[in-house]
Amino acid sequence: REILQRWPFDRSRLLPGLGPTIPLHCTDELLTGCRDLAREWHAPLQTHLAESKVQALAGRARYGRSLTAHLESLGLLGPAFSAAHAIWIDADDIRRLADRGAAVAHNPLSNLRLGSGIAPAHALHAAGVRMAIGTDGANTSDSQSVFEALRLAAYLSRVRTGDPREWLSVDDVLLMATAGGAALLGFPQLGRVAEGYQADLVFLDLRHVSYVPLRDVTLQVVNGESGLAIDGVMIA
Repeated sequence: REILQRWPFDRSRLLPGLGPTIPLHCTDELLTGCRDLAREWHAPLQTHLAESKVQALAGRARYGRSLTAHLESLGLLGPAFSAAHAIWIDADDIRRLADRGAAVAHNPLSNLRLGSGIAPAHALHAAGVRMAIGTDGANTSDSQSVFEALRLAAYLSRVRTGDPREWLSVDDVLLMATAGGAALLGFPQLGRVAEGYQADLVFLDLRHVSYVPLRDVTLQVVNGESGLAIDGVMIA
């Protein structure tokens, strides 16, 4: 509360959020306390949700229901709430997240690095859950490249099914990595090149080998960009 009250920075550019860790590591009192502070100060709220199968099973053993259902019962799910990972969830959990306007940060690099599993990213997206692409920590994914993360997000959706209609498209993942990530963090005015949005841009040099010849910009950014073509950035 003290941090939120005394926050000395411009909240339109640097926004404090609340991040209670894995629900099984938190008392219900801590979780509901974070819920109340998030509402009072209009702060984003994130926790790790069903990242591992052990967490999902332990949640049912402790609470008698899924971790998602338990968080809903505590009133945490809502537009300001985001779940990191959300791997070991079912269709009912996905419906709960979608109905409450919650978001999910998909972390494909970390999920593979730790052997946690493959998140049902397409099912979440198809159900209307707001999605973002995350890198997770360098110690759990070995990379902080959003380009690598979004490419892997697209590819991994193909592992779950052979039906191309159930794959994440390059347009899907690029939107998740830009406007989706900005909205999840509480910055809805970022992430698009459009009137009324802040001019936060990454410039890519189309003379780089990844774009020669230039055929489909989105496909070449998602499937081929490594960060080597970055020519500069513009902030606000």
